[in-house]
Amino acid sequence: MENYNSLISILKNQFSYWTPFVQTNDKTGEQIGEGYWFRPLSDEERDKVKIETLSIGYEVEYEMKWSDYKKEWYRTGNVESYKIEIEYVNLKGTKLTNEGY
Repeated sequence: MENYNSLISILKNQFSYWTPFVQTNDKTGEQIGEGYWFRPLSDEERDKVKIETLSIGYEVEYEMKWSDYKKEWYRTGNVESYKIEIEYVNLKGTKLTNEGY
C-alpha cells in the first residue's frame, strides 16, 4: 500500500485530471480494490487530440481454503497477495486516432 500511495502522489502531480474507481468481484459484487484514471486534459479537450491516459489500481487477493463440510471453497480473510496494475496508453506519434485503438 505504501508503494501504491507513493505512486498516486507522484501521478497526481504529473496529470491535471484524475478520477477514482472501485474494482469489484464479478461474482459477489464485493470491493476487492480501487484505483485512479489519470489524464493530462479534460474529457472535452481530450476528444480533440490523441489519447494519453494512465490507470493505476490495486487488488487484494485473499487466501482460499476448501471446506470438507460444505464442499466448497471459502475465503479465510487472510491476505494472500496484493497486486498493483499500471496501464498506460499514449497515441502521440502514432497513426492511430481516438477511434482506432
